[in-house]
Amino acid sequence: MAGKERNLLYSLLADKNFSRRTFLKSASLTYLGLMAGDNIFAGELSLPQSVVGVARGVSVKESLRKAIELSGGLDFIKPGDRVLLKPNNNASTPWPGSTNPEVVFEMVQLVREKDPSRIIVSDRSTMALDTLKCMKGSKIYDAAMDAKAEVITGEQRPYKKVKPVAAVTWPEGFSVSGILDEVDHVINLPQPKVHWITGYTMGFKNYVGLIDVPDRMKFLHKGLEWKTVGNDVKPYQPIEPISKMIPEISLAVKTSLTVMDATKSIVEGNSSEGETKNPGIIIASRDQLAVDVTGLALMKYIGATKFIQDTPVWEQLQIKRAVELGLGAKDASMIDIRASGVDEIDSIRKLILI
Repeated sequence: MAGKERNLLYSLLADKNFSRRTFLKSASLTYLGLMAGDNIFAGELSLPQSVVGVARGVSVKESLRKAIELSGGLDFIKPGDRVLLKPNNNASTPWPGSTNPEVVFEMVQLVREKDPSRIIVSDRSTMALDTLKCMKGSKIYDAAMDAKAEVITGEQRPYKKVKPVAAVTWPEGFSVSGILDEVDHVINLPQPKVHWITGYTMGFKNYVGLIDVPDRMKFLHKGLEWKTVGNDVKPYQPIEPISKMIPEISLAVKTSLTVMDATKSIVEGNSSEGETKNPGIIIASRDQLAVDVTGLALMKYIGATKFIQDTPVWEQLQIKRAVELGLGAKDASMIDIRASGVDEIDSIRKLILI
């Protein structure tokens, strides 16, 4: 829906003399179709807002519980459901190179309160690395075991080829982990970090861990150019192909909740190590796009790398492609940030608007 149409809808809804019944009677079928395409109607008429919970407490447990409560809670999980937790565990590097093990532990505990039949913690580490060794090195394995969750690595399940219609940058489709067929809900547990190829990694990028390694090599690195920096060979611009491909992976994953571990953030260096800042907060939403946008605003606020500072959050290529795909909020007006214990939240909100 175009901006003028959305603004008109908002003004109509704000008019106390304009009833829902009058609106439905007077709207043309074409106009209704435009709004339906923008997810404005989902049963009852409501404002198209994505609620984001942002919380900082005296402990990870308190921050996590409050952020999820503010975002709408876990009532989507019904007794007997099967839940997958997808942390960031690309290598054996400890937090913040991987998701905070304490976040994983406490997330399992919260989910268990909803009486699921299974809670699975799963990832597939990069390239030829042994995921189980990586999960043990990052302490995520220990956290999951202590919380009495199942740990299933990507290597332990077959992969199946999928080809979502809108995944146009994956001409041959891509293979996703069979673990997705075993669960009713996926809870994404990313981090806000810089990344040596894509500039940053958050919710959408975290799902690279759900696709098979050959697809990562064959497609995700397509279009990269490389140069020698000291003793290393590193990619540089253009990063456009991979940044458009990353959000398309989410077309094959039904995400129920994204919980971003912003207890620490790597703001310079690479996704495994470098200069860190300590926001000490958790960001949660049922809208993965809204979480990534809020995470980018947070990274701007704490002084992350030039790549993040110089680009408005809505102009980042991953975000632009996710908006095109309809994977969440289309602009800042559709995001409702609800915060607890975060004194700097107004500054973060402003950076979402820029």
